[in-house]
Amino acid sequence: MRQHAEHAEQSPQVLQLIMDSLRYWVLDMHVDGYRDAMLAPGTPYVVEDLLDGAEYVWRDDWNYVKLDPAARVAHILVVRG
Repeated sequence: MRQHAEHAEQSPQVLQLIMDSLRYWVLDMHVDGYRDAMLAPGTPYVVEDLLDGAEYVWRDDWNYVKLDPAARVAHILVVRG
């Protein structure tokens, strides 16, 4: 939800924790995405970016949001349904 992003903007410590966590998963654990194949093929679901409120409607197995450090350093996504 949007208030998470707003709280991160108001608290440098929260933002630092988020960035440190993301850096750990990407650099140390080599995780650059998450895939869950529990939905039936073709079932749409909405994913919201908690940092900017953007919403994406995804279907099937392979969906992604490109991480481009020049445009945006991170995405925090939540599945809405």
